Amino acid sequence: MSTSLTDFVSWAFPVIFICSLALVGFRMREGIKALKAQGRAIRPKLPSDALFAESGASGSSQRNLMTKLGGASRVLHVWVTSREFVVESIFPFNVWMYENPYDLEHRVPVASLTLVEEGPKGDVFVSFDDSEQRPHQLRLFVKQPGALVAALKSLGTPSNNTLERTREA
Repeated sequence: MSTSLTDFVSWAFPVIFICSLALVGFRMREGIKALKAQGRAIRPKLPSDALFAESGASGSSQRNLMTKLGGASRVLHVWVTSREFVVESIFPFNVWMYENPYDLEHRVPVASLTLVEEGPKGDVFVSFDDSEQRPHQLRLFVKQPGALVAALKSLGTPSNNTLERTREA
């Protein structure tokens, strides 16, 4: 290797490395500021009063091709309380994805849930309308899919079984 190339590598690598760390730090700082402005926790925790709570879930939104392909693998908190159904990313993914580009982080009032069904592959489909009445559907992979479905059904969320019964009547 020539002397000039060695000199270039010896000073360029540390500069590029430090600039990369600075960019990561800047993005983390902006994410933390955005989460605080949105009133969201930087390190979300599962509530103790939840009817269902699980950390390390996977899932994807069914909104479009990008959200179907860009799901989350074992980085979601999922919980159900008597008031709401919540899906949030764990730290540091919530800081990086504070803009919710994959349509995965939601706080849904129980009244806005429109359908819950257990899929054939151990997945759970949860459909709901957001505050602007736009429909969403999440496909979640949790360790106990039956428990999630049971918790949501106990709150009166329709399932395919209850919809079929109401159509027959």
